[in-house]
Amino acid sequence: MTSLSSTSVGDLWADGHRLPAGDALHLPDGTSYRVRLDPSVPAGFRLGARITGSAEEVAYVDGLVEVRLDGGGVLWGGEGDHGSQGFAARLTVGGALVWALFLEESNPFTRVVVEGREAVFRSTSGVVVRLGVEDPGSDRADAAG
Repeated sequence: MTSLSSTSVGDLWADGHRLPAGDALHLPDGTSYRVRLDPSVPAGFRLGARITGSAEEVAYVDGLVEVRLDGGGVLWGGEGDHGSQGFAARLTVGGALVWALFLEESNPFTRVVVEGREAVFRSTSGVVVRLGVEDPGSDRADAAG
């Protein structure tokens, strides 16, 4: 991991597939929310407070699984700098970041399927997360507690 002072998530992604380290959902409007894994809810995670300020550390990510979307774009899942990290993302046709979920303790995501309007990612440790393909946080507004 490396540190940064103030760089947008989109710029991090464009500059070598990097994401802020830490459990978070990064949305297309530039906002990010803390997340907490919770297998007791259908999404597999809960959204928490909005993250303000810039990330102190970033992680390089590497894609391990890709699914092309009928309407254009790609769902991409994989690993971070450390073996325990995983990420799930939706990209444009050109590879720009639309949204990304980064998790410190999920392990790499190696399987993804589309079920209706949801992307379902599964990690090597069995963690399952569901995100809306077009709006990943719309129905996950529960407090992460």
